[in-house]
Amino acid sequence: MKKIVAGLLAVSMVFGAGGVLGNLSSDVFTLTASADEEQPTSGKCGENVTWVFDEDGTLTISGEGDMYLVDKPISLGRKTDEVKKVVIENGVTSIGNSAFTFCMNLTSVTIPNSVTKIGKYAFMSCGSLNKINIPNGVTRISDYTFTHCSNLKSVTIPENVTYIGECAFMGCTNLTDIKIPNSVTNIGECAFVDCDNLTKITIPNNVIKMGYGTFANCEELTTAVISDGVTSISEYAFYGCPKLKSVTIPSSVRIIGEKAFGYYNDKEKDIIGTTIKNFTIRGTKDTAAEKYAKNNEFRFVEMSDAGIKGDVNNDGKINITDITKIALHIKGKKFLTKEQKLRADINNDGNITITDLTRIAAHVKGKKSL
Repeated sequence: MKKIVAGLLAVSMVFGAGGVLGNLSSDVFTLTASADEEQPTSGKCGENVTWVFDEDGTLTISGEGDMYLVDKPISLGRKTDEVKKVVIENGVTSIGNSAFTFCMNLTSVTIPNSVTKIGKYAFMSCGSLNKINIPNGVTRISDYTFTHCSNLKSVTIPENVTYIGECAFMGCTNLTDIKIPNSVTNIGECAFVDCDNLTKITIPNNVIKMGYGTFANCEELTTAVISDGVTSISEYAFYGCPKLKSVTIPSSVRIIGEKAFGYYNDKEKDIIGTTIKNFTIRGTKDTAAEKYAKNNEFRFVEMSDAGIKGDVNNDGKINITDITKIALHIKGKKFLTKEQKLRADINNDGNITITDLTRIAAHVKGKKSL
């Protein structure tokens, strides 16, 4: 517990009013010039890359090759809150570190397919940005790239991305849904921490490791699907997700860190690290899932190789959707797959009948558990 509290305090110190980045003013990208000098409308932001700023608030980046990566931010000669639109033209191959940090009125960004790298902090604290499409050539979402883009609702991550960096989407409080592509193998520490309105997340099967506190404090998260293939879930990965009442952990997971699931801070009672009531872990016997459940005194539901009995569509829940699928199968309108049949055959007689449907219905109604 001390570790996560200390970590979040450290983050607060970095981004808060008195912190390292909190002390930066909104005109951090200005040229050294006297107050009487006319503000420049163009300049250089790479060896062969230039910028032009027009009276409508559009910043256009053009040229060939990379933008400056470190210590050479765009010199706007004006306050960054004047930037409303960014257009990066084809030919530019990278976006530099901190290139558009604190452009708080930025609402639109166009990034061409020629861009293959987006630097750290590139769009940090662009509070008005609500949508962004990342080009297919990008393979890494760098650390802190979209941190505190509080109005960001939609992000398209291309299939070529293999790494989502530390705190990459931290504090994106309006982000409700994000698809992590199968190409991703590593999700950095605190990548989605404090994404208050994120409701569902699927971890694809190529992810080898989920970092410390990956989805911590995602208070509206109700569904977390962890695909078979994930091997390690670090400490506090889903800490502070009080609406996440259950999770299915595949047998491929060998390591589950401290308080990865099932814990939150009860703000009303001012209790740190309390357990989520009736938290349930579904998994295979004699695996890390069962061990974690027992060590933390959580309910453990054993599942077969095919999945949980009754959970026909394998989404981690037994509900009306599963009943409907069985009904359609029995009526001959839409047949179940082999794996779905194994999950639907409640009495293990090899047939899917009204008996199986009735037993699942009784479970859903709370009359008799499976």
